[in-house]
Amino acid sequence: MTTEIPYVSDEELSTRAERFLHEHNPAATVPVPIEEIVEFRLGLDIVPVPGLRGVRGIDGYLSSDRSSILVDDAMFRSFQNRYRFTLAHEVGHLVLHGDLYRGFRSEAEWIEFHRDLASHVLHRAEYQANYFAGCVLVPGRSLPGVAQDAVRNLSRPVQARDPDFDLSSEAFWTYVAEEVARKFFVSTETARIELQRNGLWRRAP
Repeated sequence: MTTEIPYVSDEELSTRAERFLHEHNPAATVPVPIEEIVEFRLGLDIVPVPGLRGVRGIDGYLSSDRSSILVDDAMFRSFQNRYRFTLAHEVGHLVLHGDLYRGFRSEAEWIEFHRDLASHVLHRAEYQANYFAGCVLVPGRSLPGVAQDAVRNLSRPVQARDPDFDLSSEAFWTYVAEEVARKFFVSTETARIELQRNGLWRRAP
């Protein structure tokens, strides 16, 4: 059983996410129906667990047998953007690190193994799953059009009041990120990160 997480470039993570979307969201539906993908295309159970965050300090995790994703019940009921990201994050672990789950005979064994992972191994695994999740929930092929619409809709009233307003300003693009986030059902921070990754941040038309 390996305890190493291979290095994967950001470009490869993006490619893996694109392949995943091509297979599981071929219609390019926005927002990406991640819950339906998890349950009906991947065949995983989603199991809300009361107090998961309070007890273990996490929003969710992939079960040791890779048959279900367990999520904090309060998040599941009240924080949909965070819930969606948690699902995509755990799918990232399934796609990228699925082999690591082989060989565990119980949930307790998996939890103990996870707790004992070296910090650099855990950091790499979490980074990769987060990157994958962002690419899945904010697809690169859909983002430019959504961002363009947000800029257009927000710039009209602003420029009507001030024709010289700087549309590349940090303040304006914070509002753009909020609009993009609403479209994709993600947090504003996730939208901002994906705008930056795709070279769209603060690029006025």
